[in-house]
Amino acid sequence: MTFGGCAAAQTVTVATILAQNDVSVQAMEEWDRLLQERTNREMSLNILAGGTLGGTRELIQQLSSGEIDVNLSSPVVLQFAAPQYQCLEAEYIYDSEDQGFAVWWPAP
Repeated sequence: MTFGGCAAAQTVTVATILAQNDVSVQAMEEWDRLLQERTNREMSLNILAGGTLGGTRELIQQLSSGEIDVNLSSPVVLQFAAPQYQCLEAEYIYDSEDQGFAVWWPAP
């Protein structure tokens, strides 16, 4: 990102209760590597794993207030802290992928 001829590095803060060795955290680390490589280090991820900033409820609150940018969480855990997101774990209630997409993105 450039403003007035000066590059301003941007950091996206990702917090999670998942352990550092969890596959999702490892995927975020790889994404960070690629993001830095492809943006000439103008963008990066600050990954805070293992519940460093608290549990799921605390992370949802921090996400809402803008203290963090991303809450990397499993839908199963998330639905207990924020029941309105329970629908994220409902992918197996549809007869087909097409039916699921029709529910999520109905035709105008």
